[in-house]
Amino acid sequence: MIYAQLDENNIVIAITNLYEEIFEENMIKINSYDISLLGKKYNNGDFEEIFEENDNILNQNELEKIAFEEKIDYLTTLLEINGGILNV
Repeated sequence: MIYAQLDENNIVIAITNLYEEIFEENMIKINSYDISLLGKKYNNGDFEEIFEENDNILNQNELEKIAFEEKIDYLTTLLEINGGILNV
């Protein structure tokens, strides 16, 4: 029997293969050893992706920082090519 083990917030923290059937509130019987369920939230029979507001903000800030750094690299390269003179 294969189970998804849940933490106190119904987040999958482990996939477990057991020899006997068990009846625990934090153990959800599943059809296959599917590790893609790790980190997902169990909600009314479904496993859902978790998106936290802070993660989305952090990711957006990281993307903006990378884009800014790429622009600086581009401008620095133009300056080097043109001998320190930038014609934009």
